[in-house]
Amino acid sequence: EETEDLIDHLMDCGKTVFEVSSSSPHVGQFKSITDLPYKSGNSDRPHLPNVEVLAFVAQQNTANSDLAEVLEDVFRLTTLRGIVLPHTSAALHDSTILNRCRNAGVAVHGADLLSEVEAGLGIPIAPLD
Repeated sequence: EETEDLIDHLMDCGKTVFEVSSSSPHVGQFKSITDLPYKSGNSDRPHLPNVEVLAFVAQQNTANSDLAEVLEDVFRLTTLRGIVLPHTSAALHDSTILNRCRNAGVAVHGADLLSEVEAGLGIPIAPLD
């Protein structure tokens, strides 16, 4: 339910939201990060905007090992500019993960999206590095 509240909040703030979950049966979601649109002007889904920010939202903390496993899929999103993790995520302090992201040109931020995103203002955060 917290995830649904966050999605509704981001959409109310004018953000386009794609949900990625292999376990939830919601219509319109993607089963994996590799299914997300990137360079959609050159794809079979030109009606979808490109992914610029990937926010990890989990009922439990995003484990470093879970994030490390998906980074290659994340970096495939050539239009990606940043990753937002829950502000309590241990991955925010993992130098290996942060260096991999920095080397790929992807900024990493920590935020409590539900309380920190405001319509018209975005996310008031600063890079961790």
